[in-house]
Amino acid sequence: MKKLLLIGLLTLSVQNSFGAIFTVSTNANAGAGSLRAAITAVNASGDATNSIVFTISNSTITLTSADLPTIVKQVTMDGTGKNITIDGSNSFSIFSLAAGSDGSIIKGLTITKGNYDIGIQLESSNNNTITGNTLTKNLIGILLESASNNNTITGNTIAGNCVGIQLESSNNNTITGNNITGSSEDSGIVVISASNNNTITGNNITGGLVSGIRFSSDSMGNKVLNTTSFNNTLNGIVNTAGNGAPTPPMLTLSRTSGQTVFIQGTFTGTANNLYLVQFFKNEINRNPITEGAQFLGQQLITTDNAGNGTIYTTLPISVTGSYVSATVTDQVGTEGTSEYSLSVLLGTESPLAGKIREKYCTPTMNSIAIQ
Repeated sequence: MKKLLLIGLLTLSVQNSFGAIFTVSTNANAGAGSLRAAITAVNASGDATNSIVFTISNSTITLTSADLPTIVKQVTMDGTGKNITIDGSNSFSIFSLAAGSDGSIIKGLTITKGNYDIGIQLESSNNNTITGNTLTKNLIGILLESASNNNTITGNTIAGNCVGIQLESSNNNTITGNNITGSSEDSGIVVISASNNNTITGNNITGGLVSGIRFSSDSMGNKVLNTTSFNNTLNGIVNTAGNGAPTPPMLTLSRTSGQTVFIQGTFTGTANNLYLVQFFKNEINRNPITEGAQFLGQQLITTDNAGNGTIYTTLPISVTGSYVSATVTDQVGTEGTSEYSLSVLLGTESPLAGKIREKYCTPTMNSIAIQ
């Protein structure tokens, strides 16, 4: 009898370790088996971990009566391979993760028409992962608001929203590996309201009405690495007198020899500080619009006692007829990443002078100012 009791207790322990599982078995707006009912059940759950699983596939869940409930408990919601679309029908908000939902995962869903507002919102919620989703036709595809500490936005397709991703008062998050296109009212990524020390890496950003990435003057120390940003109306990166960033590099010489390109230039930063200079290829010259369309390589450079950095690097590529630009990023302090430099034609000597034209838009949606 004792042996049987022990086996029963062990079985119960294993089952509980998986947390509570709630099933979406219908594409109905509400009622038993609906997504709305599953989120309501998660919010009432006493388990530390919760999952929402979809037994339907190739389905659109159209919201017709109210916003989906705000998520206030941890949940993993994975629609990978199910072809599930959540449609806010231009009237209702879709996913909002609030305090208490830390550690949640939203994955593999198509999210559209969120009240022409927000596809996924993280507000005062941390350590979440938003990955592998498609977000379209929202005012903001993904919004982080007062959401700091290790939220990861990765591998999403964010197309045809007014803004792709926006960070407000949000620090220490990672935006990586996303494809952001066609931001029709502002930029692909907008970082405002004292959002600091975020890492933006490995993203591809095109077609922004304003810029690819825009930082407000009170947002500091944000790093942009291995990210291509091009064919936007204005600069690929816009630091509105902000981001605590060094000035863009000035490339002064670019020559090719066989399969190698030699690049020279200068930049100014903090004295005796280590910086990472990254180089990008551009097929066309849009100066004074600055951008980077293809990552080429990088070089670590330490500034001298006056804060001057000298760029002299070789890259094992042959791209004669294209153009090269560069960014510079602080590696040890609290500075962020500069704007892209002006482009230089590869294979020629191209001395450059002058100041990059400053362009910016206001943080207020639908109100764009250019100077």
